Amino acid sequence: MTVVGCTARLACLALATLAAAGCRSAVPERATGASDAFILDATVLTGERAGEELRVEERQGHFVLMPDGALLAEISPAMGFDVRPGRARVLNESQVGELRSLLDQLGFLDISTANGRGNPGVVAAAPDEVVHILWLSDHGKEWWFVRRFNADGIPDAASTRVIRTLAALGWMADRPAGDFLPRRFEFGPDPYARYRSQPAATSKP
Repeated sequence: MTVVGCTARLACLALATLAAAGCRSAVPERATGASDAFILDATVLTGERAGEELRVEERQGHFVLMPDGALLAEISPAMGFDVRPGRARVLNESQVGELRSLLDQLGFLDISTANGRGNPGVVAAAPDEVVHILWLSDHGKEWWFVRRFNADGIPDAASTRVIRTLAALGWMADRPAGDFLPRRFEFGPDPYARYRSQPAATSKP
């Protein structure tokens, strides 16, 4: 084969390679079935009369799984859908896959069942209410769910499971009941106790 023919053949191979690459999806899939743009955003909002609760699904907080596996997680009264939480850790591919499988089992990957409408950033909790917002983005699509329940009622089982899973992955747990006990200080023995135990002195006539 001549040099010219070899050069032409290499050019054809290069063009074929580029053409094949152009036919692939612009957003490649990972082994988990998620695209490289997969995002899960979970927010817990509490009403002003909801009080300080023990369980993570009833405390105001925000959890975000980023496309690179970074998990942002923070529980604080200042958290909201539009407030970025701090970075807690990075999940591996297996952990992301398990989380995505859980979302699938609970129906959160079914876009047709999403009941969120408009901007999730404007969602607010009523005074006695707790709200769960699950916002997802994958394969160029965005959809979200909202679950509401009274603070003294039963939380939504599906959204609660997702939030508790995210909290556990972010090393966050329920608050112990002892956090609500009154703080008592120990100042040692009463220095006047011995005087109180002595009989009162009687005056002479």
